[in-house]
Amino acid sequence: MSITKTTGCVLIHGFTGTPWALENLSERLTELGIKTEISLLPGHGTHPKDLDGISWMDWVDSVREDIRSLKTSCDELFLIGLSMGGTIALLLAQESECQGIVCLSTPVKMKQWLRPILPLIRPFIKEWKKKRDPAVNVQTKEMGYDRYTTSSLVEFLRILKVCRKQLHRVKCPILIMHAKDDRTVPTYNAEIIHNKVNSSDKEMLVLAHPAHMITQGKNQPLVEQKILEFIRAHSVHFNYE
Repeated sequence: MSITKTTGCVLIHGFTGTPWALENLSERLTELGIKTEISLLPGHGTHPKDLDGISWMDWVDSVREDIRSLKTSCDELFLIGLSMGGTIALLLAQESECQGIVCLSTPVKMKQWLRPILPLIRPFIKEWKKKRDPAVNVQTKEMGYDRYTTSSLVEFLRILKVCRKQLHRVKCPILIMHAKDDRTVPTYNAEIIHNKVNSSDKEMLVLAHPAHMITQGKNQPLVEQKILEFIRAHSVHFNYE
């Protein structure tokens, strides 16, 4: 393994989640000499009510600052996003010089019936609990909130709509990974991203083990391997054996 200059990765967690979901990946990258930046998105990691009053632009601006910070010490940059983190990566890849982006279990289109009813029910229903993902065998506080707030779901759907309309602007190399039978974000999202981006260098992989949090559990080894191969293939400075 040799690194002549510095490679950096901004890792972005998902909606209602925390950096915990990406810590193993961050540690693996750091061990190989890659600098990583992984921050808590606004409104996350405290109490679900703290998401109220936060807009999707606040989430994007937060990651934009991480990119600016890492660029001061790195010669090249990759964006890696899990779930909504991948949505944010797709948006910021359009404005930031990066060697490539990795989208993991990333949504750009969810249930269409939900969007028009949210503003109607928001005054009466403030939040509801998540359905537990059977692929996740542990429940820890670090995994994120156990419920959604109605106002934050409105912002979540807004960022998906904005991203969906701008997918054609993405031109950098992209790796898309999604597990089959993902019960949180339908797997068809991977196909939408793959078909709509204008990247000449793009790869989509559907993973065998049903799950949403593919950075943990049975999918983790393959996900990490594919990310490292992607970085090696598109980096000027990074190489590993």
